[in-house]
Amino acid sequence: LNFLLNNHLSNAILFSAITAFMALMFFVFTSGFNLQFNLKLIPYSVSYALGYSAAYIATVLAVRYGSMAIASLILSFTLIFPTFYGVLVRDDRLGTIQIIGFIFLFSAMFLSKSHSTSIGKKVSPKWAICVLIAFIGNGVCSIASNMQVDFVAKPAGIDYKHEFMIIALSVSVVLLLIFGLMTSKNIKSDLISCTKYSSINGICNAAVNLISLSLIGKIPNTILYPTSSGLSMIVTFVMCFAIYHERFRKRQYLGYLFGVISIILLNL
Repeated sequence: LNFLLNNHLSNAILFSAITAFMALMFFVFTSGFNLQFNLKLIPYSVSYALGYSAAYIATVLAVRYGSMAIASLILSFTLIFPTFYGVLVRDDRLGTIQIIGFIFLFSAMFLSKSHSTSIGKKVSPKWAICVLIAFIGNGVCSIASNMQVDFVAKPAGIDYKHEFMIIALSVSVVLLLIFGLMTSKNIKSDLISCTKYSSINGICNAAVNLISLSLIGKIPNTILYPTSSGLSMIVTFVMCFAIYHERFRKRQYLGYLFGVISIILLNL
């Protein structure tokens, strides 16, 4: 995080590119090189790549322009995309308690809004735009992941999670490198400075994606995505509060609490 806060735009893009490349290598090697590509995966993989690339750059920049914890809280609400996809396409059911959970979730969204992302830190248009782009990009990723399972993998009777991510991440790496080359004044220096942090980040990111893809279709979306979002919210908030000393307004603390309560209710 400190690296991202103290570097320029090209480093943010190259950081995302190397993260995507390391995630790509992770999926290649964990596949055991036993791959069966299907042309029907391409539109879903490309959609994922576009959403992933936009969301990653926007998230990296949002960390620089404003509060990481509030950005994480807002981005955790992207679970509404796959959750409603599950309800509309897979006939996942929302019970009364889960509906109450969504009421708490939307209340948390309202309470987290403020003219400042934390005490003494005004909301900048750049931060708001970055969070919005990341929000939409993450939503596109989750929908594309689910659609490839429902419309390609299940009909074929084959688990394409590795093939899907290899295509998507390959496209992401190319796109991000192009933009990185366009914005970098010293590509060699930027790549060297980015590699250590982005390599670790890429491996962790790939592991999380692999676990998530493995669970899609096996656990209802109404449980899977709220659980992962809730855990992410709690870990990020604790880290930002304890390590980076972010402090918020009372309504924002309440919003975070409501967010956690919503995750619990959505899992009952």
